[in-house]
Amino acid sequence: MKKIISIAICLLLLIVLTGCGVISRQQIEDKPPEEQEEIQEQQENGAQEQAEEKAEAIIGDDAPYFALKNEQGESIELEKLMDRPVVLSFWVSWNEASKEQLNIIENVHRLLGGDVVFLGIHGSSFDTLPPEEIVEYIEEKQLPFEVLLDEEGDVASQYYVGRFPTIVFLDQEGKVVQSYTTLIEEDAVLEEIEGILWQQEF
Repeated sequence: MKKIISIAICLLLLIVLTGCGVISRQQIEDKPPEEQEEIQEQQENGAQEQAEEKAEAIIGDDAPYFALKNEQGESIELEKLMDRPVVLSFWVSWNEASKEQLNIIENVHRLLGGDVVFLGIHGSSFDTLPPEEIVEYIEEKQLPFEVLLDEEGDVASQYYVGRFPTIVFLDQEGKVVQSYTTLIEEDAVLEEIEGILWQQEF
């Protein structure tokens, strides 16, 4: 009996250590409010760390090429835009920070004009709204850059998007220069772009 218990304990520890022992929503709700907040914060921090590790893994690699449709059904190919630096901003409707990132990108776009390509990539497969409502939202926003629909989630997977917002910077040679899994302000966006354009001159 002791042997069986020891094996059970070892298996339980193995599950926890390998990250499979995720606490269920019901288990969290059964705990006092202060413990609920602590558990949720730990889980969010763990998700953030995993997303950051994945984002860092692609830096320096060739940018995966893709073709996605905009809200009007027109296909936009990344490969045809790579004569300039490209900024990809991944977002979903239920994440306010990712929508705010689009607003920040809009402000930077107005400053830089056509020197940089900005693309909003909607994580359609991660969103809770139906496609027609997403299209309506995009049309209402009237952003000055293309917003593309990643309907199958393939592009998000290629760029290791594990959290929203994710913003990825590509240079004109088609390399991934930087990837962030958090909201970054105008000055940080401009600094990254400035670094890419500066390298272009040498």
